Amino acid sequence: MCEILQISGLSVVAQAGQLAAAADAIADLPGAEVFARDPETDRLVVVQDLPSVEEHMEGLRRIQALPQVLVAELVYHRSELDEENEETRLVGKQ
Repeated sequence: MCEILQISGLSVVAQAGQLAAAADAIADLPGAEVFARDPETDRLVVVQDLPSVEEHMEGLRRIQALPQVLVAELVYHRSELDEENEETRLVGKQ
């Protein structure tokens, strides 16, 4: 079975003065990583690496529901076949 890589990029605006708390809460979520933060605008760039589109959408909903978050939006999503892992898996079966 081929493995599909799923990554997404999110733009997150924290409640005023809650940037660090928002970043910490997001970092505790499965598959989420705070990639960048801008203290002047209370904005975060978040990357999610999860196995399915459904899990990406659930991750976005979890972030949107955090009390430290004012708004969170999906700005990028990519799905692609992990050919390197598939090739390795196939070669290992020979």
